[in-house]
Amino acid sequence: MPYYINILRAAGSYYGFDLDPEKPLRQASRPARDLLLYGYDSPVFKFHFPHTTPPRTVAMGRFEGVVPNLLRRHAESMPPTLVRALERWEEQGSAARLESLEVLRFSSPEVLQALRQSRASRFLGEPLGPAAIAIRPGSAEKVLAALAELGYLGEIKKA
Repeated sequence: MPYYINILRAAGSYYGFDLDPEKPLRQASRPARDLLLYGYDSPVFKFHFPHTTPPRTVAMGRFEGVVPNLLRRHAESMPPTLVRALERWEEQGSAARLESLEVLRFSSPEVLQALRQSRASRFLGEPLGPAAIAIRPGSAEKVLAALAELGYLGEIKKA
């Protein structure tokens, strides 16, 4: 492992960003993450440094990237669909993202309509049906207060 850490630190030094292996990946800068995942030669990483010549040697920071390394070393033993998925991810990033969603369900569509016409409408997201709507994360209490002002009681159901 120190071998790869030294290469990554050299690459960070070469390109002028901090790449601390002790920090979670989500705290790294976008160029640092792109280098780690896709490598110095990928279009995704080159976008950040279009006029910088890559390091000449591995010791200077010529890092291949995790995804290209996996594809090169294991492509023959991986299912073809996984290989295609990794190649697609390398070029385009994630195709989908799973997110949490707060859903507000109503006893009737009329209650939803009344809420849409209230001051709480700014907290409402996409409709999920005639009597259900997504609400912005963290706004449940405000939406329930607005419902109470309209004469409707609501409750928060914990999963």
